[in-house]
Amino acid sequence: MPFMSFNRENLTAIAILLDYFSIEISKKEFLAEENELLLVEDESFQYEFERMKYLYKKFDVNSILLVLRINNELQATRVYEKIQKMLRSLDMVTLVINNDFYYITLLFPLHDKAAALGYLNRLLFSIEEEKDKKFNYMTFDLTKTELLNKYYKEDYDE
Repeated sequence: MPFMSFNRENLTAIAILLDYFSIEISKKEFLAEENELLLVEDESFQYEFERMKYLYKKFDVNSILLVLRINNELQATRVYEKIQKMLRSLDMVTLVINNDFYYITLLFPLHDKAAALGYLNRLLFSIEEEKDKKFNYMTFDLTKTELLNKYYKEDYDE
């Protein structure tokens, strides 16, 4: 395909892919410089979040996080295992434990809130136990990292 046949959308997609892979080469250095998820221990999740945030700042391509807050270890384990089975190829999940709450955090790279809510509906439909369907959730885009960290730290009394 001749270069002049490329349109702006194609060139932007190519630039995003090249940046995506170039960041992978300097993974450790990149994560050492950028790490805004204070309570997340999963290094691969932190890295992917920071990479998506970098792409957002550079290309204005957003991603979304869906956080499920559960106050029961057994329920959190069952929901987490169900989520792991339902993940799509680029989606990621991690578990954050703080203040006796379990925060199952899903990252949907290069997707919007509608994709996260669609996934949540599919998850709720696939959970068989009615009591496992009862949890709180919030969505955060990449501009709401500070709010996400506050959500992890908040001590809710139920």
